[in-house]
Amino acid sequence: MEYKAAKEYIDGLGRFGSVLGLDNIKNLLKKLNNPQNALKVIHVAGTNGKGSTIAFLSSILSEAGLKVGKYTSPVVFEYREKYQIGNENISEEDFADLVLDVKRAVDDMLEEGMPQPTIFEVETAMAFLYFKKKVCDIVILETGMGGDMDATNVCDEVLVSVITSISLDHTMILGETLEEIATHKAGIIKKNCPVVVYEQSDEVMDVVNKCADALDSNVTIARTGEYTGEKFDYATACGYEYENLKLGLEGSWQRKNAIVALEVIDVLRKAGYNINEKNVRDGLKGTRWPGRFEKLCDMPLTIIDGAHNPGAARELKEAIDKLYPRKKFVYIVGVLADKDFSKVLEIMMGRGEAVITVTPNNTRALQGEELAKIAKKVAESANRKIHIEKADSVEKACELAIQKSREYGEDGGILAFGSLSYLSDVRDYFKALEK
Repeated sequence: MEYKAAKEYIDGLGRFGSVLGLDNIKNLLKKLNNPQNALKVIHVAGTNGKGSTIAFLSSILSEAGLKVGKYTSPVVFEYREKYQIGNENISEEDFADLVLDVKRAVDDMLEEGMPQPTIFEVETAMAFLYFKKKVCDIVILETGMGGDMDATNVCDEVLVSVITSISLDHTMILGETLEEIATHKAGIIKKNCPVVVYEQSDEVMDVVNKCADALDSNVTIARTGEYTGEKFDYATACGYEYENLKLGLEGSWQRKNAIVALEVIDVLRKAGYNINEKNVRDGLKGTRWPGRFEKLCDMPLTIIDGAHNPGAARELKEAIDKLYPRKKFVYIVGVLADKDFSKVLEIMMGRGEAVITVTPNNTRALQGEELAKIAKKVAESANRKIHIEKADSVEKACELAIQKSREYGEDGGILAFGSLSYLSDVRDYFKALEK
């Protein structure tokens, strides 16, 4: 099978929708001889910070000489990002071979009268099979949605379960309270397996601790606290002290995600992995995570960030307030209809001098015209008279943003945020300008 045909097969599975539950993925993995059981897994759930935490961990572990597999979603710039070893995407040849293997298993299931696996179930099965074939030392899995019923949640044992910051998101599916959402996320905790959790609200911590206690699993709290300055110090729960740590990712919240990674590294050390302080320092400093507070150019200053829910929006707002207090930002915004986009706009509206809305290339996208109407209502409620318009394409939005930012001279800047599904187009546009 060629890559094009393999990708068309995967894309075609999208018509089967999304189904929460583990029976189907377990049946599929059984057909593939349960590759997940051969892997050493770090499982990561949460609302915000999963991707950055995984990036920090992967960078540190790679510095320690380990072969690290990463399965993450959503992708930002290229589909094959979903499957990485180190920072290398899966090859087209390996992808096509995997699709063929998994397709045979799916066909067997259908012949036996089993339900059709969804696209995420097939992609997840491919990840387990790929990392087993490549003999990865450690595999880091990011949940797609929730935790307990997520297709990634099929390993009986893990090296560590990691729970990052939890806030309200996917409320129509996961519940309308923090406790309900945290219960789903905490579903990745395994019996007698360590847990590292981002320090957060009592509602979340109570749920995590209760779930861990019931499974006799030890909980380590990453004390995220408040950190200022270019470098920071941290002492882990077991007493390993770091001084003057520097990160490769901008944004004050990234220190909190890095601290979660530091606590996970301590858990791995206890499990026998040889990870020294130089590995940690070089790994943190060398971490890159495209699409997360990524600066595309300086003139005008242009930043993209996948802030698509209130928690991420607060962190983004805090970052631009601290790093660029004088900048007059023109926003480019595109969102999905199932997100709390009104709250995101409320949080960000205090800094934007203009808002240009777009429609992301996603079946769940909110139309840019509708988003512009909502943005105008949010601006009126905040007593802000700012320019708001809809662009017919991402390219047009970028052109308009550049024109508008020039009205503010050297103080002008552009900030594109919201759904990751359109940020790659913004990135491509500005990268093309540099050539």
